[in-house]
Amino acid sequence: MKLKKLGVYILSALFAVLFIYPAYSASAKSEDEVYDIFKYKIDEAERTVAVTGYTQEPSGELVIPESISGYPVVSVGKEAFKGCKKISSVIFSESVKEIGLSAFADCTGISSVDFSNVQTLFWYAFENCSRIKELNLPETLFDIDRYAFSGCTGISSLTLPDSVQHMGEGAFSRCTSLEAVNTGAKLKKIGAQAFKDCSALKSITIGDSVYSIGSNAFEECFQLSNIIYNESLTEICEYAFSGCKSITSLNLPDTVVSVGEGAFQDTNLSGIMFV
Repeated sequence: MKLKKLGVYILSALFAVLFIYPAYSASAKSEDEVYDIFKYKIDEAERTVAVTGYTQEPSGELVIPESISGYPVVSVGKEAFKGCKKISSVIFSESVKEIGLSAFADCTGISSVDFSNVQTLFWYAFENCSRIKELNLPETLFDIDRYAFSGCTGISSLTLPDSVQHMGEGAFSRCTSLEAVNTGAKLKKIGAQAFKDCSALKSITIGDSVYSIGSNAFEECFQLSNIIYNESLTEICEYAFSGCKSITSLNLPDTVVSVGEGAFQDTNLSGIMFV
């Protein structure tokens, strides 16, 4: 009986060595490292670096470096600089491809951004960056995810580069100074609530590849009156233009086969013509 108990203890000890210690070691290896003011992590498999935060709050111009420890910096991680109100401008090096979730959210001091070769902007990436007035998005950009620029109340016009193919929910919602939008040549769908509560928006040019306008996409855009459609559009989802009181007439392409419930609710639309 004592031998059996001893065997159990030995096995338990072996499990601890084989499983618990490696887990601890792996955790230790994943801790942030430091370069200048930046915290970062190395992906050994991909031989790349992600900037994950800072050691002291940055101010003025923030330049995300090209490389750290000999590896290219390819991303800025989740909430890396969230709430850093002293940053006035951001310059991304050419190696940076992804801006993580809420990476610069609530950085209310940022007035300009050089996106360089960025390809993906994740959820809330620049939410509430209210001092950004001009948005020069790069031709490398493919994906603008949910609420990426929501609440950027200083932006007055927007032309998406032709490279952009995806726009997530609420991507530019609450941009209350935005007056004109051109969706570019390759965007396929305007996401739900994409421009909701853009109260100054007056005109929108919908690019040739857009087939769907998502639910509530332009809800409460009170001043929107000039809408230029394309011949690829097939679907206008529910409440897409609800509350757009300046819409009085509408010429839709005859490719539209579906108009959702309340799509033009609370507008001053007198009739729809299909052309």
